[in-house]
Amino acid sequence: MTTVIADRVAMEIAGDSRITDESTGLFFRSKKVFLLSSGEAVGISGSIPDAMKFLEWYESGCDGENHPDFTSEKFDALVLDKNGSLFSWDSHLVPSRIEDEFFAIGSGALAAMGAMHMGATATQAVLVAAKLDRNTDEKVVCVRPNKKSGDLEDF
Repeated sequence: MTTVIADRVAMEIAGDSRITDESTGLFFRSKKVFLLSSGEAVGISGSIPDAMKFLEWYESGCDGENHPDFTSEKFDALVLDKNGSLFSWDSHLVPSRIEDEFFAIGSGALAAMGAMHMGATATQAVLVAAKLDRNTDEKVVCVRPNKKSGDLEDF
C-alpha cells in the first residue's frame, strides 16, 4: 500500500511514491499526492486504478449520478482544502470530516501517526513509516493546498 498523512495545522499532505504490483510483488514509483485545479491537496492509497477514478470524479465535481465503477473497494483518499478542512473518502463516496490535527492512511499509517505525535512534520512522518513498512518508499512528495497548482515539493 503506502503512507499518506495530512496535517491540518501545517496545511500539507505528504505521501510516499511506492506502488506494489500485488501479482508480481514488484515495486515501482508513481505519484500519489496531487494538487487539484481547485487548490485542494489530495493523497491516495490502496487500489491505484480505483483511486484515480475517484480523483477524476472528485475533480469533475462529485456528480452523484455519474459516480465511478470501482474494480475493488480497496482505496482511501484524504482531501485537504485551502481552509484546513480535512476529509477522508473511500469507495462508498461519502466523506468523513476529520477534526484531528493530522490523520494518515495506508499500510504505514500507524507509524506515521506515531511520528506526528512525537513532533515530526508530515514528510518526516512518512520517512519514519518507510523505515518500518516495506510498502512505503523514502521518495516523499509534499503538497500544500495554498500553493499554486503544480507547485510541488519533492524531498
